[in-house]
Amino acid sequence: MLNIISDDRGKLIEVVKGGPWTQMNHAFNKKDSIRGRHYHKFTSEIFYLISGEVVAELQNVQTGFHQKVNMKKGDILKVKPFEKHTLQSLTDTEWIVLLSHEFDEKNPDIFK
Repeated sequence: MLNIISDDRGKLIEVVKGGPWTQMNHAFNKKDSIRGRHYHKFTSEIFYLISGEVVAELQNVQTGFHQKVNMKKGDILKVKPFEKHTLQSLTDTEWIVLLSHEFDEKNPDIFK
């Protein structure tokens, strides 16, 4: 999924190429903190873990499909609409989050 280009100058990681992304967040979470516990009807998200370890739980609220994903530095997780996602930081973490729709406080695409 990641394209890594290396030469004598160093390394470039193509985290995302193309797509519908309209917002990017740079998040820092403390150990044992939990984010998410919700799903979106329209928004897709990509989580790119820069540092730390996370356990992500995904459950499709339409089909019931459930999975648990252990993430470490450099991992990417794509969350699609109707996937309830809960992310627990096992360590202090830093990540980039891309959203396909900008967050709108007056009309948030967040459902519990």
